[in-house]
Amino acid sequence: MTHIDEHDIRRAIAAELDRRRWSNYRLAKQSGVSAVVIGRFLSRQRDIKASTAARLMAALGLSIQKGAEK
Repeated sequence: MTHIDEHDIRRAIAAELDRRRWSNYRLAKQSGVSAVVIGRFLSRQRDIKASTAARLMAALGLSIQKGAEK
């Protein structure tokens, strides 16, 4: 089984939001995920389900690259 680090996902989403100059609200509209959930995830106040992370990443055109297993 491949380990996917939530920290890496959080960092990638935050970096892409910054690059695009998108707000959490804009990502919420694009992904269908609540802006509150996005904000809490990005500020490390809560974890999110893999399916939710996938929705956020898809809205940003990001994908998870399989790398070396941890």
